[in-house]
Amino acid sequence: MKAYLISSPVKTFGQTGVGSHACAGQERVVASVSLDASDAEVAAFMAVADLNLCLTLGNQREAGDQWGEMFPKVKMPIPHTREGLCQAAKVAVKRRPSDPHIDTGWGQHRVHFGSSPELANASVHLDGENLAYQRELLAGRA
Repeated sequence: MKAYLISSPVKTFGQTGVGSHACAGQERVVASVSLDASDAEVAAFMAVADLNLCLTLGNQREAGDQWGEMFPKVKMPIPHTREGLCQAAKVAVKRRPSDPHIDTGWGQHRVHFGSSPELANASVHLDGENLAYQRELLAGRA
């Protein structure tokens, strides 16, 4: 099994009081390492990826739909060791949506464990209501 650090650039643009547009760049693998690589290679990957265990405090089942607003989110740094990488892989591979997840210390990056990941292509999403408002604004009617 390998760990991959993937750059997933996303931006918003054209913000108005009505909404905004979004675009995403082509994803790419920034770094990767095999779980059985040398200690130095694992440490180098972990230093670049800066992995964290992210969890929400509280019981989601008891809180129902409001759980995201009621309970704080906690990020715990994962040690930059082989053991830290192996534990992160276990969490990431076996998790359910309500379980803790693995996050990177970098804003627009994600981590993938397993075989070679499928990378998303670049895309642009134009918000229809925002686009109509911008046209009205440029025409001087808004």
